[in-house]
Formats: sequence, C-alpha cells, structure tokens
Amino acid sequence: MSKRYYLLESIEGGEKWGRYSFLGYDPLMRVYCSDGKVVIEQDKEENVIETDKPLEVVRKIMKDYRSPKSAGTAIEFRDATQAAAKE
Repeated sequence: MSKRYYLLESIEGGEKWGRYSFLGYDPLMRVYCSDGKVVIEQDKEENVIETDKPLEVVRKIMKDYRSPKSAGTAIEFRDATQAAAKE
C-alpha cells in the first residue's frame, strides 16, 4: 500500500461542492512550500529552492509535465496555481 496519496477538489466561487474530484497515489513528485522554501522530493532525492515566489517554481515544474486533458490532474493543479496567483 502506498504511503503517499492525494485528493484534489475543484471549487469555484465558494461553492459547497466541487465540480471535479481527483484521487491519486504514488505521485511522481512531491512539492511543498514553507518559510520561503520550495521543497521538491523526487526519486528519493530532495531539492530545496529558496524563493519569495513559490508559484513561479511550481509553474516551471508543471511545464515539464504535459498531460492529456483526460488525465486532468496536472491541468487542474495548473488552474489552481493561476487562481492563487491572482489573489
């Protein structure tokens, strides 16, 4: 059984229920941000990038992962980063 799993929900305009839900496990990469650092875990290695613009780092990572529209997950995540950048 996987130790890594995720749930992505699409919420627009403060709706009570999301339009789409994506469940996944064993991700290729884990990216998280804290205290001005973006941590990228992939292939049992960890890369730390210090930045005051973490969404720029995430966008750069996402450019390398083009998914077909049917896959949805990367596309949905990209939309979420764009929405967060506008706030």
